[in-house]
Amino acid sequence: MVVPDGPLALVPFAGLRLTGSQPLAECATTVFFPGLSLLAPPGAQPRPQGAAARRAGPPSAPGRVIAHAAAPMFTERLTTLVEQAPLPVTVSEPMNRAELREALLTATAHDVAVLFHHGDTAPDSASRGVRLADGGYLSATTARRWNWPDTVVLGSCWAAHLLPTEADEPFGLPTACLLGGARSVIGGQAPILANKTVATVIARVVVNSAQGERAAERLGTALSTLSRTAGVNPGPAAGWAGLTCWTTDPPPAAHRVADAWTPRTSHSTDEQPDVQGLPMSCARSAAPGPRRHNAWAAI
Repeated sequence: MVVPDGPLALVPFAGLRLTGSQPLAECATTVFFPGLSLLAPPGAQPRPQGAAARRAGPPSAPGRVIAHAAAPMFTERLTTLVEQAPLPVTVSEPMNRAELREALLTATAHDVAVLFHHGDTAPDSASRGVRLADGGYLSATTARRWNWPDTVVLGSCWAAHLLPTEADEPFGLPTACLLGGARSVIGGQAPILANKTVATVIARVVVNSAQGERAAERLGTALSTLSRTAGVNPGPAAGWAGLTCWTTDPPPAAHRVADAWTPRTSHSTDEQPDVQGLPMSCARSAAPGPRRHNAWAAI
């Protein structure tokens, strides 16, 4: 359900009743209040979905990444993981704002765009965004007008932080990328550090997403791996655990487990279990008896 901006926003659209006297709000999946500046002009062509075009091609088609980074440690880590990837991945590296804009606006399909640079927060969308390597700036307002691939990764401190203010369009950089065509955006919900830990996590997510895997799942796997890897000190969690995924993709389907019933005889025994050393309650449950139900099955 889309509620328009301006004077029409005063109309109680949510309470309008459909056939059968059911309020519109009860049928809507979500309610969106866009500003008029966010709506496409009449006759505008829909933005192409880059990764969708690649999925329609052969499975062997290489994943394509746009990477704009000022930190050599991220570039080195990304290069290493690309070389180790089981499927081919190609990386283009625009060096300035003009090249980045050209890479995003061309018809060439890409799967992932990653920006690894400092970010800023500000009260208005025209001032918050990401600093670029050439001294330029990508604000949330500008990002809304650009075309983005399916997955966008913002390895930038404060880039995703939003300070809502009265009379301002309520969107930050992640929302701007989603409105510009992205389906998943990864960024720091809280400030993140530009260190080797964050560079490694983001590089892994970028490479895996370019090969068709879900960005949210890959982010969760990469973060959980940090604490389980022997000999690796990821540093304080406050510097990397704030990475978050905003996505319009539906959640993955739960694995279907077939119903299976075990015969009652499989849960019964005439044998006397060894109850020595068990708590008294468990010992009583496991006491022998004719065709007595075995508590071990439940345990």
